Amino acid sequence: MLNSKVKKIHILFLLIGCMAFLSCKKTEEVIIPNNTSPTDHTISELTKKNYINKVYISVLGREPSTAELNTDLAVLNSGNFSSNSRAVFLDAVLNKQGYSFRNWIIASNELLNATDTSEIRMYIAIYTSLLSNTSFQNLWPVIEIEIHKLQLMYNVPGALQADSLDIIGMHKRCVFNYFYDQINMGTSNFVTATFQNFLNRYPTDAELENAINMVDGFNASLFLETGNSKSDFITIFFNSDNYFEGQVRALFIRYLFRAPNSAEMTDLSLKYKADKNYKLLQKRILSLDEYVGI
Repeated sequence: MLNSKVKKIHILFLLIGCMAFLSCKKTEEVIIPNNTSPTDHTISELTKKNYINKVYISVLGREPSTAELNTDLAVLNSGNFSSNSRAVFLDAVLNKQGYSFRNWIIASNELLNATDTSEIRMYIAIYTSLLSNTSFQNLWPVIEIEIHKLQLMYNVPGALQADSLDIIGMHKRCVFNYFYDQINMGTSNFVTATFQNFLNRYPTDAELENAINMVDGFNASLFLETGNSKSDFITIFFNSDNYFEGQVRALFIRYLFRAPNSAEMTDLSLKYKADKNYKLLQKRILSLDEYVGI
């Protein structure tokens, strides 16, 4: 009788042990290849449509057509509104007709008091007429230089469209011409305006003094680089860390209505300086959840 009870107790403990072992056993995760997660229904169609409209207005200065809206919405839905689907959508918008001209319009409005190509062409004609007037013969070399700079300005929209000129090159041309000089007369005003327009700040006393000396033809140092001409100043300025940081800041303010934090500034400005890809910089900001509104 005793042995029978002992056997029952042993069996009971054995069953309890098996149950404990089974309850502690890990459930292996099963990964199904090529499985697509379901659409994220927490993001409304209205949010996606608003995002599409915001991007078009930010990048192209216009709203999408009905056909464009439907096409882009399908792209975002097909990728469950993931970062990859946003990238595909943004690539399509950034490569649309009108993107390059929009960048020129923004630069012209912000830097040249909305000077257009017809005004540039008019001044090219005025300067060219002076080359046939012998009373200006002593100035012909200077006039020819001014004509060349104006021609480069006139060619900006077409060069942007043909991808033979990038945003950095456009900015260089925008500050190296008759119109920018007239708006910001004198070397001090020219230097100060360049700092304000691209760095969103005034130059320090040392930066201003050195930049003025450089632009006026004297050996000087700016951002740890040495030069002695206006061309040197422009080359140094638009290759500086300060310029690339300024571009990141400008896009954050334009798209998100705030300045980037330290981590964002460091990450994006280093990437932009390395790849010189303005569209990619725009994509990195326009694909953020913050811009989307989620």
